[in-house]
Amino acid sequence: MKALSLFVVSVLAHLFSYSTCAQGSKGSSALKEDECKISGMVVKLAGGEPLRKAKVQLQSLDDRTHSVSVVTDAGGRFVLKGIEPGRYNMFVSRSGFVSQEYGQRKPEDPGAILALRPSQEMNDLVFRLIPSAVISGRILDEDGEPLASVMVSASREVYAGGKRALATLNQVSTNDLGEYRLFGLAPGRYIVSAIYLQGGRFGGNGTDSEGADSEEHGYAKMYYPGTPDRSKAMSIAIKSGEEISSMEIFMHQVLVYHVRGHVLNLVTRKPGTEVNVFLTPKRTGREWEFSNHQAFVQKKDGSFDISEVLPGSYVLVGAWFDEGKAYSTRLSLEVGNGNVDGLSLTIGPGVNVNGRIILGRQAQYGRH
Repeated sequence: MKALSLFVVSVLAHLFSYSTCAQGSKGSSALKEDECKISGMVVKLAGGEPLRKAKVQLQSLDDRTHSVSVVTDAGGRFVLKGIEPGRYNMFVSRSGFVSQEYGQRKPEDPGAILALRPSQEMNDLVFRLIPSAVISGRILDEDGEPLASVMVSASREVYAGGKRALATLNQVSTNDLGEYRLFGLAPGRYIVSAIYLQGGRFGGNGTDSEGADSEEHGYAKMYYPGTPDRSKAMSIAIKSGEEISSMEIFMHQVLVYHVRGHVLNLVTRKPGTEVNVFLTPKRTGREWEFSNHQAFVQKKDGSFDISEVLPGSYVLVGAWFDEGKAYSTRLSLEVGNGNVDGLSLTIGPGVNVNGRIILGRQAQYGRH
């Protein structure tokens, strides 16, 4: 199960993030006299106390495979030498503090690109880190018994595309005592939610799904203090360095359903065996919700059956790999108050999309 879950996480990253094409190494390294230098300090925001063992990292935007990092000394100082000119993201992190990016004024602000000219030296940079906050508690069932392997999330309200949405900032899993600890949080107001994954079964494993239409129950996603309705969730305000404990959420069982269908592989022109099929909840803004609703299609007719699906909006994803090439397809669907049957996923070769990208008054034409 762990292997399949790790595979799905990697496929999700491939499908829902911008991929970076592998590039060869640069023809020649920068000349010695062109190398750059960055130095500075990392201190605590309140009082300016130097912070030792803080990690300072530069990530190249010109070559995603290249990054350099150092750790601050006892005086909170750092020096980065021999840096090639170019564009970088710069990050500072330390356990017990909110991570900070170069150019940020507040934790929720975007960072800035650090552009280094040949032979440039940047001295006396100062990063002031905020002590992080913690929200902890337990997840319990209807009888007050602890639930293990529940994913608990801390989210903040943001505006995306002019609309209010939730941005997930941290996720942890409960231990065998039902305990969770959301750490590394910036000061602010958070909405805490819990979704139970342990009860999910893997479908498409060759077992017969006939007769599986009898009522089944699973745990609905719950928001603190114990409601399935996000609009009724109570936000938790937390200060810098504060720990708020004993935040308990009681989970409640609801009816769950099946999502069934077939996969057709247009590359092989056969039913889609050995295709990974999984459901991921639709996201609003930057809210992320893990799902273990997945199936590895093994039946010769290409059929799949994903069980214990809660009502909601989903994206059904099919992914197939062959000779180093990845093929995928997606289908939006709604799960209401009944099983979803007769779905058809088609795996096919990619196509070229022609268009143009307009930057200001200039247009760059290309084939993508």
